[in-house]
Amino acid sequence: MGFAIDPAELQADGTRVIDLRDDSAVQGAAWAALRSDPTIGVAVVREDGFTVWCNERAAVIFLGDDAKPRDAMGKPWREIFPEPWIKERLGILRQIKQTGQGVLLRTLWRGRQQGSWIRMIDPEPQDHDSEGFMSREKPDTDEPRASDGSSLSRFLIITRRMDAREFAEVEAKRDVEVIDSDVVHLGDLDKLTARELEVLALLGQGLTVAEIGEVLHRSPKTVDRHRDKLAKKLGGTNRVELARVAFEAGLELSDASRRRTSSGPTLS
Repeated sequence: MGFAIDPAELQADGTRVIDLRDDSAVQGAAWAALRSDPTIGVAVVREDGFTVWCNERAAVIFLGDDAKPRDAMGKPWREIFPEPWIKERLGILRQIKQTGQGVLLRTLWRGRQQGSWIRMIDPEPQDHDSEGFMSREKPDTDEPRASDGSSLSRFLIITRRMDAREFAEVEAKRDVEVIDSDVVHLGDLDKLTARELEVLALLGQGLTVAEIGEVLHRSPKTVDRHRDKLAKKLGGTNRVELARVAFEAGLELSDASRRRTSSGPTLS
């Protein structure tokens, strides 16, 4: 049995355009799959620094391995995160609201590189958003309002931890502004000095001791000394193992000069 296809639904290459916004079952299934994916953190936040909702993976990525959604949901960020982290992200949310353009935010958090896709949710109550995959609840009349009486904007944040290669591939393929967070939580790497972080990052890029010395304007002997200290602090016995640590963390040379911070006022 054939299906009639409206020519208006065809693109220039002959493929058919399918609008999922008209298929509530597909829309619901897509959203359910996204929020339950064990590898992806999903959160809905407000422009005033408040987490409306998040899945378990988002709680783990941002708050630690034992964290649960209840540790973040319904709480202002000032109770959970450090002030520099909050200030930076509120600025990013303001930028997205003003421009209408989402961003990809790269952060080194808890010793792992992560990419967060942030976009504003359509402020108007409706059954689906502009891309047809997420239901939007009606506004809560008890929810705080903006100074002009309007509803506070909400943002969808999708976060995934990525090693160096994965992030490079995503960054190259996506037509979106990439922002590097200037605030880092180094996790187990916090025991390293800035110079040791630089050496580790360059080892992760596959550079030899001599090449690292050239980049950092240090002698190979000095680099070797830093590498020995890295091995003692991180437990890596050779250059390959140390390189693997840096690669899996997604460590970049510039991370050594970023502002270090703890998890926040209530979490260690």
